Amino acid sequence: MVRKQYESTPYYNLDTIEYRDQLRNISTFRWSKEVGVSVIDEIQKEPELIDKIKYSYDDGSLKFSVLTGSSQIHLLKKVHETLAGRITFLELFPFMLKELIEPETFQAKPALFEKLVAVNNIDGVLEESDTVLICENLDLALRAEDWLNTWGGMAPVIHFTEVNERRFWLKDYDTAYLERDLADLANLSDLKPFRKFQQITALKTSNLISYTELDKDSGIGVETARRYLEYLRISYQTFLLHPYHKNLTSSLVKIPKLLWFDNGLLRHLSGLGFEIKNGQLYEN
Repeated sequence: MVRKQYESTPYYNLDTIEYRDQLRNISTFRWSKEVGVSVIDEIQKEPELIDKIKYSYDDGSLKFSVLTGSSQIHLLKKVHETLAGRITFLELFPFMLKELIEPETFQAKPALFEKLVAVNNIDGVLEESDTVLICENLDLALRAEDWLNTWGGMAPVIHFTEVNERRFWLKDYDTAYLERDLADLANLSDLKPFRKFQQITALKTSNLISYTELDKDSGIGVETARRYLEYLRISYQTFLLHPYHKNLTSSLVKIPKLLWFDNGLLRHLSGLGFEIKNGQLYEN
């Protein structure tokens, strides 16, 4: 997607070891001349390049760069510290329902909900909208809804035609990302309590958050439960949805709901499987 957006910009993918070696050996003082404006993919593979980019940007010889990569927690911390005030973050979340239904027209046609929250005259918006979906449009919407409820919106999963391929990808993501990165962040020598906590929070999705209950079910203590949930939040797995109130203070102090960003990962972690359908999963 980034390469398509910046077609005329030099592109370096740090998955390639040769690129890593070459860029690592470029002097900081010659970075803007020899690399300059560019797209650097998988920046987490060579995080020291961020210091070279900062130097070139600060001395005025480099105006623009695009850095892409995973939300690896330690990398994110370095980017925040090194490029503070110099960078704009774009976070890519799993696909939404409308993106699955209308991938080509998504940007041009805002979702109905977007229109409703942006105007005062709700009746006017509804009068301009279709009152019912029929035939092919209905079938497409229902299939997309079922996919999102079952497999979630992680981009790679969309391309797998076999059920087992989707299961294996979610399992590998869980192992490679959640276990490795979060264990590293938390300095956990024993993953078992954290894995149990993950499963418990997955089973409690769409419920009001209660740290006392999390402590009771997982046996790790209230403060540890708070810390573990924060790890899941900053790694883009869960978020807390605060209730809507006209009084902003009420929204902040009322008990929020615990939700997961992706239903496919939620199903894998919870052990619920990919066949069951219930209101809890649908709400998530």
